[in-house]
Amino acid sequence: MKKGILFILFIGLLAAGSSCNKTSSAVAPNTADTTGYSTNNGNNNDPNAFSYKTNGVRNVVVQRGGDDVMALQLSRLTGYPELVYLSIKGLPSGVTASLSETQGVPSATASFYSNITFHASNSADTGTYQVQLLTKSQTTDTVRYTFNLTVTATTECSIAVQGNYHDSTACNNTTLYQTTSTVVMNNLALHRVDVYNFAGMGYKAVIDLDCATGTLTVPSQTFPNGITVEGTGSFTATMMDVKYTQTTATNVSSNCEVVMMKY
Repeated sequence: MKKGILFILFIGLLAAGSSCNKTSSAVAPNTADTTGYSTNNGNNNDPNAFSYKTNGVRNVVVQRGGDDVMALQLSRLTGYPELVYLSIKGLPSGVTASLSETQGVPSATASFYSNITFHASNSADTGTYQVQLLTKSQTTDTVRYTFNLTVTATTECSIAVQGNYHDSTACNNTTLYQTTSTVVMNNLALHRVDVYNFAGMGYKAVIDLDCATGTLTVPSQTFPNGITVEGTGSFTATMMDVKYTQTTATNVSSNCEVVMMKY
C-alpha cells in the first residue's frame, strides 16, 4: 500500500514540473557560414509553443561607397503567430545597416520578409568583421546569427560620382558665387572624371579619383583662357570638395575652393 502511494506522488511531481517555466525559441539556421543559437527553456516538446525559422542569413561583402543586401525570410513552424523583432549588432565604423522591416508576424499562411541593406562609406576600414543578426518574439528568447561582413576597397568609383552639381566657389576668401557643373566618366582612364564648367569657368577640368581613400587630385592643366589650375580634395558619391590654385597667364595666383553638391 505504501509503495502505491509513493508511486502516485512521484508521478504527480513530474507532471507539475513539466508544466512550469515554458517559453519558446527560434530555430537557428543550418548553414555553413553562419552560427545561430538560442536559450532553450524546455519548450521544444510543447507543440503549442511558438517557434519559427530564419532563412537568408549569409556572409556580406561590401565595397567602400557601395551596398550589399541580405534578404531574410522568417517562417512560422509551430504555435500561435507572434510579433518577431529584428536588429543588427556589431557593425564596424563606417558601415550602416538599414532594415526594410524591423518587426513582423510570420503566420501560418504567410512568411515575414525583411531586406537589410549594408552600406560602407568611402572611409570605412577594410577588413572582415563578425556581425550579428538578433531576432526575438514576445515569448521566445533572443536568437543570434553570426556572419562575416567584409569591407573591400572600391575598384571603380567614377560611375558613382557622375551627375549634375550645384557649385559654391570662392577664391582668396572672397564672397561665394554659385554655378552648376556636370561630372562624367573620362573615356581614356580609369578613376578619372571630366568636370564640365569647373568652378564656373566654362571649361572642362580633368580630376583623378582615389577610390580607396575618397580623395581626389586635380592635375595641372591650362584652360583656353590661359588660366592653369591644380589642386587636391575629397569626394563621396554625392559631393566633391576641391581646393585648388589658379594661376593666370601673367603668373597671378589665387587660392580657391569649390564645393560641389549633386542634385
